[in-house]
Amino acid sequence: MDGGGVRTGAARTGTARAASVALASLAASLLPASPLTAQASGGLWLDVGASEVRPPVGVEGDPGRYVVGGLRGALARGGGARVDVSVLAGRSLDGATGGDFLSGSATARLAARLAPGWTGELEGRVLAFTVTEPFPYRAAGVEGGPAVSATAGPLLVRLGGVAGVARSRVEVRSDRIRGGVRVLEEELWRYGAEAEALLGRGPLYVGVGGEAHRTAGGAYRAGGGRLLWARDGGIVELRLDVWRTPAGSRTTGGLLFSWPLGGRWTARG
Repeated sequence: MDGGGVRTGAARTGTARAASVALASLAASLLPASPLTAQASGGLWLDVGASEVRPPVGVEGDPGRYVVGGLRGALARGGGARVDVSVLAGRSLDGATGGDFLSGSATARLAARLAPGWTGELEGRVLAFTVTEPFPYRAAGVEGGPAVSATAGPLLVRLGGVAGVARSRVEVRSDRIRGGVRVLEEELWRYGAEAEALLGRGPLYVGVGGEAHRTAGGAYRAGGGRLLWARDGGIVELRLDVWRTPAGSRTTGGLLFSWPLGGRWTARG
């Protein structure tokens, strides 16, 4: 069983989370017998956790909070091909609304050795979610791009590009709106680049990274660092990023862990 969380909100939050997960996957390539590496052959896992959905920027409304659970599966083939699929369903924690939550994602990844110490990657992802309360909210998108990574002893460097498009639809209900309902539909897009470096010695790894994106809402730039501790097949990561956004400067941080509990059980969060 895995304990994990999903948070859907402002673009900067989603981007920061994606960068953190990408770095964790890179770290796994340097860590022998880690649980992330062990999943490379594929399998099926049960995910449980929580999710929070906020209205779009500029729209007033309370966030929706949900208890979620679902299945996550992976299938890997020789030659560096891998497919990951995840489906989550949930129920609102607010007894008054009792709204439902449903999300899904599918990621396909190809990796190939370009030269000794050099690896090329190509990744594509489709994702979608819908909630019913406290406001009907639906979104779906597709994104992906190439990347290249190089290793030299304990140092790993990765450069990647990403581009994507999405569409969202929100129904805002209020007595102050003529007709009682206002429908907001948006065409979303982004493209950009990311650079990351990871240096390890013993169980401790130090990473730095930066990224820049052009989006439908303006330009986003970020830089940050992280500490990663790996021991006994487990990984714990602490990350901090500073963002420059159209709305001003923002600081985001997070903790990511994947730890074996014995046998077939692993805790993630």
